[in-house]
Amino acid sequence: MQKLKAWKLLIAALAFLPVIAGAEVTHPLGYTAFDLDYEITYQRVVSSGDITYWPPVGPFYHKTLISAGYPGDISPTLQLTAPPSENSIRLFTITAERVNSIRHEKRQDIFSFTGGLRYQPSKYFGASVLFNLDRAKALDPDYTGKKWRGLAGDIETAAIYFKKGNLGLTLGRECVFWGPQPVNLILSKTAEPLDLFAARYKKGPLHFSFLFARLDESRPDSTDILRLSDQSFNDNRYLVGHRLDITFHKRLRLGLFETSLFGGEGRPPELYYLNPLQFFHTAQLNEDTDDNTILGFDVTWFPIDGYSLYGQMIIDDFQIDKKSQGDQEPDEIGIMLGLFKSGKPKTLSPDIKLEYVRITNRTYHQAQPRNRYLFRNKLLGHPLGHDADSLSLAIRFWPDIRQFAELELAYT
Repeated sequence: MQKLKAWKLLIAALAFLPVIAGAEVTHPLGYTAFDLDYEITYQRVVSSGDITYWPPVGPFYHKTLISAGYPGDISPTLQLTAPPSENSIRLFTITAERVNSIRHEKRQDIFSFTGGLRYQPSKYFGASVLFNLDRAKALDPDYTGKKWRGLAGDIETAAIYFKKGNLGLTLGRECVFWGPQPVNLILSKTAEPLDLFAARYKKGPLHFSFLFARLDESRPDSTDILRLSDQSFNDNRYLVGHRLDITFHKRLRLGLFETSLFGGEGRPPELYYLNPLQFFHTAQLNEDTDDNTILGFDVTWFPIDGYSLYGQMIIDDFQIDKKSQGDQEPDEIGIMLGLFKSGKPKTLSPDIKLEYVRITNRTYHQAQPRNRYLFRNKLLGHPLGHDADSLSLAIRFWPDIRQFAELELAYT
């Protein structure tokens, strides 16, 4: 059992302008000022008992956040970084300081600075650019980029958006997630931002999503270099995925998804993978290629107002036949089960989240380094990694809509 005490202090300096509803720019992921909007929106959606206000994929368009209906006169989001009005540019900066204190370890002051702009050239088009300087990333031993005076920096969002009616398109770089929670098993907000093309379409109870992204070259470990000494590892690597969500009732949604990570030296994007209606695993078998497909599903259920039950499962490899030695390998799967109870701001009623995650050995992995679910040395899926499980309990109080205090216990 590991006990972790952490104190976080957030200091935000933002460019506040009047709130404009209807701007078609997305709400970035992975930054405290934006994440608070996601947290409070999820709390309100669970309280309302209507799952249709919480899309199955992220990041969300800003209009989705500000229309997440909730009874009362308090806006469902904090509007810390409101979108621009049509044909205008909104600039913002966010400065954050975290202080981590862990027993028997030296205290760490972790500073970050974020700056960006959001541009709305017309009713249907939007653009976002976000630059980040972060000490936490520079301290990460798996970080592969450059460092400057103890900070790591990069443009982490640079995308253009089109949204008209039920169709949404994205081209550029951004963090994404697929599933009932922003941190999940297949595409998690904890992964590095992807350079991608993405499309979404919603019609009645159906919500279809497609994504294609270019990844970095293979990053073999020392064992790979010895085992595959004849390879140069100068691989083109790609990620493709599609997802269908079905809302059976305002309280129940089922999501079915499939992803494929493929590549090779000089290999171009394959047209059969660029077909969003293709079954990727069948195409891989028929083309006799050594790619890495993952199938999965997730379920979100609001049994009563204020409570959410959710689960997700991925299947990387499942042994059906028992004909060869390879068929004796263990199944490669991951499961996530969670319970969330929504609290109320300005009361002693907290959010409570209980979650269990288990990921078996070799999941996300593959013999060929190019086919592993890694991007810039970080997992595309759950940060727990393979061959592990975790049970966590988080209790979060909201003294005010702009402040929270959280206690989290985890056994991993």
